[in-house]
Amino acid sequence: MLGMIVRMDKSGLGVQSRRLCRMLKPDKIMLIDSTPFNGNEQHPHWYEGYETMNIIGFPTDDQIREFVDGISHVLTAESFYNNNFIRLARLLDTKTIQIYNYEFWDNLRNPFLEVADKLIQPSHWMKQEMIMYRSKYLPTPIFEDEFRQARETNLKRTGKTRYLFLNGKTAAHDRAGLESLYEALELSKGDFQVVVKAQGEIKKHPDPRLTYDFSNPEEQYKLYEGFDAMIHPRRYGGQSLPMSEALMSGLPVIMTDISPNNEVLPSYWLIPSTKTGEFMARTTIDIYSASPEYLAEKLDIWSITGTDLIKPIACELAKEYEAENLRGKYEELIL
Repeated sequence: MLGMIVRMDKSGLGVQSRRLCRMLKPDKIMLIDSTPFNGNEQHPHWYEGYETMNIIGFPTDDQIREFVDGISHVLTAESFYNNNFIRLARLLDTKTIQIYNYEFWDNLRNPFLEVADKLIQPSHWMKQEMIMYRSKYLPTPIFEDEFRQARETNLKRTGKTRYLFLNGKTAAHDRAGLESLYEALELSKGDFQVVVKAQGEIKKHPDPRLTYDFSNPEEQYKLYEGFDAMIHPRRYGGQSLPMSEALMSGLPVIMTDISPNNEVLPSYWLIPSTKTGEFMARTTIDIYSASPEYLAEKLDIWSITGTDLIKPIACELAKEYEAENLRGKYEELIL
């Protein structure tokens, strides 16, 4: 029997665990209400029809024992929400599988923590650093049907080039690279439009080619519909759901020429980047900045040539993330 720990908010973890749940159809779910630690809106209706244990905040040891009793495997994305979870699961002969995000993997800060029985890395980032843990690469699944309308719309687009910049909730140290976009626009002379989509207050720029969208659509595909390419000069990090979702929507993605971006995207989509800082998460993380000159040049060139000929390449790259292509690989690794 498979158990899963899932989130029911519209965070990246919420989207990730919802898709994993749809693909793997677990027998039992620990449903985390994240309101106490992030205040996000909750969507329990996502998991109607499943056997659930509802947890407000973090599970207690007793709740963990009750949940894992009778379950052979438990899968979670990023966190078990209690440092005793793995130990308690082992006492009841339950195997644990963790899809970790490297910068938030607590074991890097505390080597005395238990390590899950199996580790899954959702990107190629920092893979050498995790060799000793025998982690396996499996990207987060995306269902093609969820983005079909966006893809069909984008492939048929005509007119002035329209770029998407998906900021979301501003992450630490400008992870999405909004400042890189602003620096590039000051050097760019191209005739195009850029739509910045964000949640919450962000710094704005007066460039007339910019518009801002603070809507938060229920359907994820609507974030990507009606564009020709996505600008995503990410400063650090591994897994990028916006990148894979953009590819599934038929959008080429302009990114920094760093790992893991340069292991999955064509080189001519990438912008030369330099290290400009570092910060401490669970370990020291390097911060990179895209060259504003090269980014400006890329925006100008693509606004002239268009992206019609490279949108099909995005669709081809998206196959790596299709749920139907990943289901068997997950089942073989987990069970």
